[in-house]
Amino acid sequence: MTGKLLCLSSWEQRVNDIVKNKRLVIYGAGGLGREVKWLVERINKTLTGEQWVVDGFVNTTGIRGQYDEELLGDEEWLFKQKDVFIVLAVGSPKARVEIAGRLEKQFSENVFPVLIDPSVLHDSTSCSFKYGTIVTAGNILTVNIKLQPFSFINLNCTIGHETVIGKGTLLNPTVKMSGGVNVGKGVLIGTGATVLQYLNIGDFSTVGSGAVVTKNVKSDTVVVGVPARVMDKKNER
Repeated sequence: MTGKLLCLSSWEQRVNDIVKNKRLVIYGAGGLGREVKWLVERINKTLTGEQWVVDGFVNTTGIRGQYDEELLGDEEWLFKQKDVFIVLAVGSPKARVEIAGRLEKQFSENVFPVLIDPSVLHDSTSCSFKYGTIVTAGNILTVNIKLQPFSFINLNCTIGHETVIGKGTLLNPTVKMSGGVNVGKGVLIGTGATVLQYLNIGDFSTVGSGAVVTKNVKSDTVVVGVPARVMDKKNER
């Protein structure tokens, strides 16, 4: 179905509704965006004071889709807003890094909250979470783990000591990562993948679902299988 551009007047009618503290706009109007909205609702249940209010979604184009009733506008519309908090809920790590760069030019890092599900286990005295990071339900992060801006940890992952997760990187559900792993920016780690201890995963690389990484992965590389090997592009379908 062809999308319909949300007219400017419709966007302007919502501007006055997004002026109070704790109001969130989610960048990403697809399934991941709706999961982030659910995460916010779970966090709200633990708050005794002012709660987050999700006003709606934006996307890059402002094109209406299946969930258009909550679509506020496009990126340019977002750039004009004040007194809002923004959550990046785009599933492509490369796109996350690109969009994050544009957002950082327009807004202070203070408008990008850290969202951590109440069920997450981590050492609060040694783990650090930079602005815009998201950690969803069921995750275990042990000690001295560093999440760089806009990184996203999906459901039920296990991350070991001294691991660093790069900017805009996304871990899909049930990833297992041993201690001392250094993951670059814009990396995608597929569902159920395992990364052994003290390895480096280069920028903008992809680890396939279920892969077991036993060696360092270079930047801009796709690895798959057990043990993980560089994908032979000749055999891609």
